[in-house]
Amino acid sequence: MGKKTEVTQVHDEHSTVYELIKKLGEGGQGAVYSTQHPNILVKLLKVHKDKTVNTDFMKKINSLKRLDLTHMNISLPVAMLAGEHTGYIMELMDEMSSITDIMQGPHQENQEVVEWLQQTGGIERRIILLRNLAKILVDLHSEGLAYGDLSPANIFISDDTAYSEVQLIDCDNITSTMSFKDVYYTKFYGAPEIVNRKNGYTSSSDAWSFAVIAFQLLTLNHPFKGLAYEDGDPDLVDDDLDHAKYPWILDEEDDSNQATTSGLPADLTISKNMMKLFKKTFEKKENDGIRPGMQEWLEVLNTVTRSFNSCSNKSCDQKFLYSKQCPYCESRRNVFIKLKVVRWEPKLPDNDELENSADTPILSRYMNKVPQINLPMAILNLGESLTVAGGLFNGYAQDESSLEFHYEINGNLKIIPSNDTPVTIRLMDGPDSPSFILGKEKLLGRPIEKKPGNHLKNYAIHLGEVNEPHRVILFKWKDSFE
Repeated sequence: MGKKTEVTQVHDEHSTVYELIKKLGEGGQGAVYSTQHPNILVKLLKVHKDKTVNTDFMKKINSLKRLDLTHMNISLPVAMLAGEHTGYIMELMDEMSSITDIMQGPHQENQEVVEWLQQTGGIERRIILLRNLAKILVDLHSEGLAYGDLSPANIFISDDTAYSEVQLIDCDNITSTMSFKDVYYTKFYGAPEIVNRKNGYTSSSDAWSFAVIAFQLLTLNHPFKGLAYEDGDPDLVDDDLDHAKYPWILDEEDDSNQATTSGLPADLTISKNMMKLFKKTFEKKENDGIRPGMQEWLEVLNTVTRSFNSCSNKSCDQKFLYSKQCPYCESRRNVFIKLKVVRWEPKLPDNDELENSADTPILSRYMNKVPQINLPMAILNLGESLTVAGGLFNGYAQDESSLEFHYEINGNLKIIPSNDTPVTIRLMDGPDSPSFILGKEKLLGRPIEKKPGNHLKNYAIHLGEVNEPHRVILFKWKDSFE
């Protein structure tokens, strides 16, 4: 149990009494406490001499209560505090705790970081948590709102590592994305334009805080707490960090602030596309105009959640970002199937060519080369299943699915069409080939199974008519089944 504060008890407008058990986090405006009720939290505003601060706060909370954000995992105020204290009551989902608990490394002395990482859900769970957090922020931004004071203390996640639910609490800074003067931020997580009072809360300032949290969650290192920070004047370093005066710890042009703690290696936990977003955020830190937004983060994270290989060593059984060898036990990766979505663009011949091509498969001969555009890719590991929704790999999407893939433990790939969408599977000439082998096709009206002996062949599943533009899923067994 944490140390109690001077305020140990509060009551709400309905005269319900709450014991303040433990401070869960503190931001620029106040602190959040657990209570004697497992799923009830209290936000207690800091004491201000200026009484108008409390009045304005109460008005804002009452306006928040009227927002329709029930479709998002955001804990909204359910009751106001009464009496001498200013704040509100909020509800938390069952069995949730602050994400801070998995951002600080092992709590047990001498415990290996990799062992602790595995016990807390591994890298895959961390990516999924970030993806789910990004989805909440994207939904909030789509309503023309910004969260404001985003910090680890405001992010709660499932206690059970088998789950990756995310809920935002302490929502009193949610506002429209228009700037205003009275903004608050949590030390080490505020965007430079917020700290320097150049702008108010925006979707871009949320994206900065998200990037800092994401980097720290994945590497156990704050992106700006490096050598220069550690060697600086203790009375000045925190303020200098908040004002973005240090290069980030992975800056390739300035190593004066390189990481001083081991943490987790970035190449183990961060994909190439994610690293591009981190660089764009932290190397151009004061240019919020080019900062990657939450939609861009969501798209990259959604792809990364489908990019994990699994270890073939059953005693290890870890997931890791695309690699031939397990970084935990150095065993080989499991066999897997790589699925890629491409755009099928038929180029039909003119009438003269059509008349002179009776013995040639017309569409195969005149199909445009598959364009290398940024469409989804997924890895399907042995023993896993995957859903395709609307022609795209289903991550967070809830729309009606059209296909299910089951890569069974015996090595068979079962493909199950699940609605009336026309789906055709064709044998291709080669990987990424625009040409299919005439006659080697099958219209899927019921589940089929492909045997592991077919792993050297290339297949395409057409999600539309062959003479019309549509999405195609290309797939092939990437390793031989043994």
